[in-house]
Order: sequence, then C-alpha cells, then structure tokens
Amino acid sequence: MSRSTQRLLGGQIKIFRKARKLSQAQLAEMVGIDPKYLSRIEVGRVYPSLKTLVKIGEALETPLREFFGPSNKCGGHEETYGPCLLRQNFEGILSKADPKKVEVMASFLREILRC
Repeated sequence: MSRSTQRLLGGQIKIFRKARKLSQAQLAEMVGIDPKYLSRIEVGRVYPSLKTLVKIGEALETPLREFFGPSNKCGGHEETYGPCLLRQNFEGILSKADPKKVEVMASFLREILRC
C-alpha cells in the first residue's frame, strides 16, 4: 500500500472520529488499541490490520468503503468536495469553539463567499 493511501485512510478515519466528537483516546479504547497507534494510523505512518480497521469502522458506525476516498454521501449523492465535506472537516473544531468566535467565523465566510 502506498504512503499516500495510508495518509488518505488515516485522514478519513480522523474526519469520521472528529465528526463523532471522539478523542483519539476514546476511539482507541473502543477499538482496543493504544492511542499512540491510532495517532500513527491517522497520520499515515502505519496501516492497520483488517481486524483493527473493521473495529474502527464499527466504533465509528461507518462502512469501511467510506475510509478509502475523499468522497462522502451528502444528500443522497457522492461528493468529493463542497459544503458537506467542509462541514465534516470542521465539525470537530467548531464543536469546541466559543459560540461568539463561531459567529465571527461564519460572518467572515459569508463575506468571502459574497465576492
């Protein structure tokens, strides 16, 4: 497996983990692996065994096929970029942010997108 595929897989796992508002430690505990090992998976340094990958998918309630590409189901269609994928990437970050700062960021994005 190529290094880029490992990074893609790890990045997808991280996106789904954050969308479920789980820390690495929480997901690692659910799967029965060391949090440092999960970290190495997410950054693409190691490739998990199929058994571990299945456990990660089950813990995240995510079909394994979703881990192998940047496309995601959104409104019944495949999306490789756009609002739904952007939302997934930032959902974990925004869930921890101060609501006032989130509103400032939303205003900033509305201004940028208006151009």
